[in-house]
Amino acid sequence: MTRISVVDDSTEWQEDLRLRLRASYAKSGLGAEAAERRLQEVGAGSDGWTLAEITDAGTRVGHVAVVVADDNGTQAGRIVDLRVEARHAGRGHERVARDWAEKWCAERGATRLDVRLTESAGELFADYRVRGQLRAKRLGARPEPVGGATARPMTRAEYPEWLDAEKAAYVGDMVGAARHQFLGRLSGSAGSRHRSSNAK
Repeated sequence: MTRISVVDDSTEWQEDLRLRLRASYAKSGLGAEAAERRLQEVGAGSDGWTLAEITDAGTRVGHVAVVVADDNGTQAGRIVDLRVEARHAGRGHERVARDWAEKWCAERGATRLDVRLTESAGELFADYRVRGQLRAKRLGARPEPVGGATARPMTRAEYPEWLDAEKAAYVGDMVGAARHQFLGRLSGSAGSRHRSSNAK
């Protein structure tokens, strides 16, 4: 039977989380310096995290970490980590841990629960709405310019002219789209009147 128990000492787990996060960042192509900055950002509020062990018949099979904090006036819960060891996966422990995290956060006033994991969770969070995605891909060597084209940073003096041209193009696109939509509605209205006249 799966049980969830809050633990006081999270030192070992936090070190394991850092190792998994660092490996995940490296796999996605994030540089060492950027990865360390990201680790610092993730761990900034770790003092407020609550860690619980997932056990089955007295054997630890994984862990789940949660926190509730204010998010622009809304009490939001977050599943910081939910991991079941591979040899115990697929036996329902993940679902029990997810349900426990939802209940724990709700009891502390959370009206929303977010989740951000380092590994795939399959269908475990399929009923959670996707609010955004961050994906990364390691690129190969810089390609050679096509047809002798060259590239350089824009100078400060060139920026105002470029910005004015971009604004003008944007306004032109918006006006053109609105005109096209208006003409389409006008054409549809004329067609309706024509059909009504024929019906008479």
